[in-house]
Amino acid sequence: MSPSVCLSCIFALLLSPLLYAIGGNDSGLGSVSDLPDSLIDIDHVYEYTYSDFDKAKIIMEELRKRGEETEYDLDRTEGDLYYNSGHYFTAIKYYGRLMRQDSLSHDPHAYMESIHRMISCYDCLHDEENGSRYINLLFKVSEKEGSRVMESIAMFGIGKMLYHQGDKERAFYHLNEAVKMMEESDYKYKFDNLAYEYNTLLVLLMREGSYEEALKILDKLQLLTSGGDEGDVVKMENLPDKEKKTYFAQRAVLLFKLGRTKEADEAYASWRSIGDKYAKDDYLIVPYLMDKKEYATVISIYKKQEAFLKEHSDTITYHMKMVQHILGDAYNAIGDYEKASQYYKQLSVLVDSLKMREQKSTALEMAEFYDKSEREIQLQEEKNRVRTRTQMFLSVSVVAVVLLVLFIYSIMNARRARRKNLAMVRTIYELISCKDDLEKARARLLMMSGDPAKEISGGDSGPDDQTDLSDFCEVRNKEDEAGVADLKAKMQDETIESEELAGDRSIFELLDSKITKEKLYLNPSLSREDLVRFSGLNRNRLAKVINRNTGLSTIGYVNKKRLEYAVGILMKHPEYKIAAVAEMCGIPNVPTFNRLFRTKFGMTPSEYKRVR
Repeated sequence: MSPSVCLSCIFALLLSPLLYAIGGNDSGLGSVSDLPDSLIDIDHVYEYTYSDFDKAKIIMEELRKRGEETEYDLDRTEGDLYYNSGHYFTAIKYYGRLMRQDSLSHDPHAYMESIHRMISCYDCLHDEENGSRYINLLFKVSEKEGSRVMESIAMFGIGKMLYHQGDKERAFYHLNEAVKMMEESDYKYKFDNLAYEYNTLLVLLMREGSYEEALKILDKLQLLTSGGDEGDVVKMENLPDKEKKTYFAQRAVLLFKLGRTKEADEAYASWRSIGDKYAKDDYLIVPYLMDKKEYATVISIYKKQEAFLKEHSDTITYHMKMVQHILGDAYNAIGDYEKASQYYKQLSVLVDSLKMREQKSTALEMAEFYDKSEREIQLQEEKNRVRTRTQMFLSVSVVAVVLLVLFIYSIMNARRARRKNLAMVRTIYELISCKDDLEKARARLLMMSGDPAKEISGGDSGPDDQTDLSDFCEVRNKEDEAGVADLKAKMQDETIESEELAGDRSIFELLDSKITKEKLYLNPSLSREDLVRFSGLNRNRLAKVINRNTGLSTIGYVNKKRLEYAVGILMKHPEYKIAAVAEMCGIPNVPTFNRLFRTKFGMTPSEYKRVR
């Protein structure tokens, strides 16, 4: 990929008004006749992209007319031309054509580079849906080809998406892992990608208030720019004044945020020592000046910026928006509310104007895009008519094979989907049935006179309301051993078996209520002995009570509770890893968790996540 394509979209967006202005200037070159042959090559397209966009376009058109370059090189270069000048819709068109080139099927590296270009475009357009699609594609291809570099680029894209979605912890994990992978690589454009990634991290960390981490990234960025090695001190003597000024400004801002006022002031002094050169970047020092309440200096800097923009008729830009916003804040801070109000009003009008300009620019770009597409379609149709007769048989054969493969695949996929859906239906039905059985059991207990379950649910049974599970079960054990004479008197028509069943049902109701309410099953070390201890039952009686009411063993009953809890987690949080879910539900051994889950629900947890 061309180094210019790897620049941060943040800077591309900041530069876009300037780039459009450059592109709109009359270069005095209306046609290729004004250009010497020595300029008609791909290198000069890149050279004039920023300095003379019109000239770059003329060179590009002549290159296509001459047909001396391959379609791959032409599409890549023209896509880069429009991307680097902020015409992202048009760039996508040429990058899309690039990905359809036959030569890419034999060159996985070039294919991944093309995907990278598509990701960059959609990133600048803030199109998360298409950006995500190409990031996933790059992940798959890079994994297949074993390309750690392209995997790191895809991972960095995922990190940015997660950040904008609000999942900042996972976002910074992916971003840092991606940077580490790029640092360890020998990629051709390693330093360009690292410069982009460091700048992005610097902006995000400052936005989050992580100033210590941002300071480390700043030093890394400047070390990279100065050509130093890891572990070196930033080689300031190797930096041009422009880079020095940027470094000292950002360092002053970060150090002041960290409370290291003296060091921040020293960085500011170094910034000032460079003088008035590169004044257009002076906005970088403004956060420091605002924090220091040096509003007069801020106003001085931005009044010069405002005058310069007005002089060059560059007033409807994001640069002017920033200037007016800061001037409004500065005047407000010093109590000049009249001027502050004027700037805020101008800012409001400017925001509306910018929106209108963006809509107009997008409309014009899209119109140009479709006009060019229409002409190219006509030319392509002419070529296709020439090739159709010779390729017809092969095309029909290929289509037939593809359709057959797709048909077989669709049948297999439909069968798999049916099995998974049926398993899901069984799972849901089982959970609902379990809940219904529990409610029925509770209803039966409430109907039994003198039943402890009724007492716990709010019945008027006197002092016995405070009877806990252990006391109740101890009484039941004694009654069983003594023959439960008092119950026989109350229930003359009931058999001993039904009497015992009713008692077991009451015990289970209390036991299940305690386990469920307190979520004791989430403790991975919960054992039969623990249940015996707090239930007051002996080991055999406990197993008998649970089996009569659930059809399960003691451990099977506990694991059933755990698995139902796991299903709830997977339904609410499908993004959780299986190991985390297993630990949360009380079965930390993942193979055991997978086996139990598959036995109960007919599918693994991973399959459940895919078809839920």
